Amino acid sequence: TMPEVKNKLLHQLEPIAINKQIKPADIKRLAYLDIFLKELLRLYPPIPSAPRAALQDTKIAGFDILKDTKVFLSIFANHMHPKYWQQPDVFRPERFLLRIARPAYMPFGMGERLCIGRNLALLEPSLIIPLVLLNLDFKILTKDVARQVSISLKPRHSIKAKVQIR
Repeated sequence: TMPEVKNKLLHQLEPIAINKQIKPADIKRLAYLDIFLKELLRLYPPIPSAPRAALQDTKIAGFDILKDTKVFLSIFANHMHPKYWQQPDVFRPERFLLRIARPAYMPFGMGERLCIGRNLALLEPSLIIPLVLLNLDFKILTKDVARQVSISLKPRHSIKAKVQIR
C-alpha cells in the first residue's frame, strides 16, 4: 500500500538525512528510493511513446512497413503489458528487485537514442522526493487519478491533496 511505501522510504531516509535533507553522494545508498523511482517511471514514463522511421521494408505483426515509414514505439503500453508485468496497474516497487527483461522497461528510450537528459532526470527526483518526504506529510484526496496519454503523460483531472509540515 502507499503508506507502506512511504514508511519504507522514510525508514531508509531518516538515518542519513541531515537537517531533513540528503546529499547527492547519499543517493547511491538509497536502494529503496532507486526501485521506487523505477516503478514511478514505469507507470508514468516522461515520454509515453518514441517515434522511429523504418530503415528498410519489413513486417511487424503481419503488417507491411515500408522503408522510411514513421512508427511509434509505445513505451507506456510496454510498461503496462501483462506479458512483462504482473498486475501492471499496481504500484509495487519491489518488482524491481527481480531482473526485468529488456526491453520491457525503457522510460528514457533505449539504444543509441537513449535520452541524453536521463542522468539529470534521475538525479532531480532522487533529491526532491526525499526533501518532500522528510519535510511534509501529504494525503491524496482524489480517489481516482486517471492518466491522459498525449505527448507527455499527465493526470486527466486535477488532483487534490492535503499537505502539512512534518
